[in-house]
Amino acid sequence: MMGFYTMLVCVGPALSAATAVPFQHVLGGNWELVLVIWGLPALVGAIALMPRLFQHDAEIRIAAPHVLGLIRDPLAWQVTAYFGLISALAYAVFNWGPSMLQARGLDAATSGLILSVCYISQTIAGLLAPIVAGRWRDQRLIVSAMVVLTALGLLGFVYAPVWSLKVVAFMLGIGQGGAFGLALLLFALRSRDPHSAAQLSAMAQTVGYVFGGIAGPFAVGVIYDWTNSWTVVSVFYLAVSLASLVSRGLGLAVRALSGPRLGPRLGPGRGPRLGPSRGPRLGPRLGTRPGPKPGPKPGTRPGPSRPHCKQPVNLTAQFTT
Repeated sequence: MMGFYTMLVCVGPALSAATAVPFQHVLGGNWELVLVIWGLPALVGAIALMPRLFQHDAEIRIAAPHVLGLIRDPLAWQVTAYFGLISALAYAVFNWGPSMLQARGLDAATSGLILSVCYISQTIAGLLAPIVAGRWRDQRLIVSAMVVLTALGLLGFVYAPVWSLKVVAFMLGIGQGGAFGLALLLFALRSRDPHSAAQLSAMAQTVGYVFGGIAGPFAVGVIYDWTNSWTVVSVFYLAVSLASLVSRGLGLAVRALSGPRLGPRLGPGRGPRLGPSRGPRLGPRLGTRPGPKPGPKPGTRPGPSRPHCKQPVNLTAQFTT
């Protein structure tokens, strides 16, 4: 599902980048109408989800146990840092990719077409990378490969020959789509239970998207305004990519969150207590001596005891005599 979700996220930018300039020409150069056209799918999606706000689902109304210690867990912050750095590079391409390509001498329509190639390859990598990584015990190698492809693609937008920019865009899309899909997959792989995964996802996406918006398009715009050079911006891209690799090496090893835990700690190697009942006791515990048998209740007369028959009694002989 993570791969399918990532694929759908990348389909929208691919279509909009490829058709924005043709729509502008058809509509007489009116950019406002182009924005309205691509704003309609978001409006339709919001209307389709509105009934969910008024549904009463029994599973949703059950209060989930509080996950303790998420903010104090280093792994949670390392996953958040990786997600934020990857988001920063993605937002930079979304906002400044056309300007970078036009600085290479391409027109607006060609720049949009090349970016659509990037987004189409993101759909492929976003679908396949989580599926492949989910079968591996350690995801650091594939995460590193996706980050390296992203860095090479961003540097290629600045330094690669113009005739090869479509290939560069395809490589950049593979890197960014795979890196984003793997970031979403890590929410589940690095959590002990579904509640911890939901909390980690909320933390990483909230902090990561805010950080990505600041460290991505805003920072690139400031750097370009100060230097008027995409070469300096490419150095910034390389620094962010290296920081992503560092976060990969520190926190994306084969382990789960150590801080988040449902309920009280019951000791090493034991899971969370899910309820007060312990189930029926099937026998005495090992190492314990059975206590005395309970006697009759106070104030009651004991009934006649059953005779203890050492040998079988011949009932037929008794009735015949």
